[in-house]
Amino acid sequence: MLEATRKLAPGFTILLACGAILIATDSSRRSGSVVGSKPQITLLYHSSIQPVIDAIVGIEEVLRESRGEDSIDLRRLNAEGDIATLRQMAVESASSESTLTLTLTTPALQAFATANQRQAPHLFCLVVDPYAADIGLDASDPHKHPAWLTGIASPPPIERLLRIVKQCNPQVQKVGVAWNPAESNGVASLAIARRAAQKLGLKLMEASAATTGEARTATDSLLGSGIDAFWIPPDINAQNAAPSIITACRSARVPVFVSFTKFVGEGAAVGVGADYSLIGKAAGKMAVRILEGAPIASLAVEQLVPEDVWIDPVVLLRCGGQWSVPADLAAAASVIIGTREPPKKPAVGQQQGSVVPAGKGVPSAQSASQERH
Repeated sequence: MLEATRKLAPGFTILLACGAILIATDSSRRSGSVVGSKPQITLLYHSSIQPVIDAIVGIEEVLRESRGEDSIDLRRLNAEGDIATLRQMAVESASSESTLTLTLTTPALQAFATANQRQAPHLFCLVVDPYAADIGLDASDPHKHPAWLTGIASPPPIERLLRIVKQCNPQVQKVGVAWNPAESNGVASLAIARRAAQKLGLKLMEASAATTGEARTATDSLLGSGIDAFWIPPDINAQNAAPSIITACRSARVPVFVSFTKFVGEGAAVGVGADYSLIGKAAGKMAVRILEGAPIASLAVEQLVPEDVWIDPVVLLRCGGQWSVPADLAAAASVIIGTREPPKKPAVGQQQGSVVPAGKGVPSAQSASQERH
């Protein structure tokens, strides 16, 4: 009996060691501690719109500066606007060996939070209102959140934009907007806009539009109702519909104000949005803290809205009437088309199935699940 016990002792020792490792790993996962020699970070996002591209560049810049060029295995999962693909990618990421999943945009946050049954470390950014996403956050206390989940809330500066509308023309009364009620960012943004419009004495004329085609039809209807200005909100459908909306408003000599600054210089009069590269850098710094051992449970949900104002004075001039750019607004703008030009933005990869080097663009949904850097 004693001899048999001696023979089995090494096996018991190995089993005990494995058990200790599993307990430590589970404890580390639940506390959100993710220290590793070469961590794998997954970037999960809904679509390769410009704000996402800007944020990714900011994230990667911070990671390269803090951790070194080859010290992180960085993987991008890009659903290219397809919700079913996004959910599938979220499940794949949640079941993978990723050290940390960083989601960009509200749909990506919701998809991964739903799929993340293992409570894998999760960091989010580019979200208008994460407290409305039903993921265990408390708007009254940024320190109250699941131990494996934290991030950055970035409610867009919509009230600031509507104030600028009135600065450019004190006679404005009606502002039109076509938005998608099925998109969570749109719902959150319109709630902000309604409160701001009421405060400023503006009438917000709304029309629903679930597709880009419907957005153009809704725009024509709003223009026919006698709106003074048009606002394009910060949701993905609105960005996709922006060129057709701007074309329609130009013909009607109605200025377009946008929450995505990139459309200033492409026909929009004024853009007031967030500087998404700065939000990306802030998310990158939070990721670095997590990789260096800070428990996610100890990191409060942050709120960051670095405002960026772009103006195209020629567009307002063409609209005639009372439209103008006040001197104080011009002084506060970071970009004035024709005077202070916008910075060059990273290009989006165009080829389907292409693998694009980190920081240079975004691959298609077909290749994203396999891309590693």
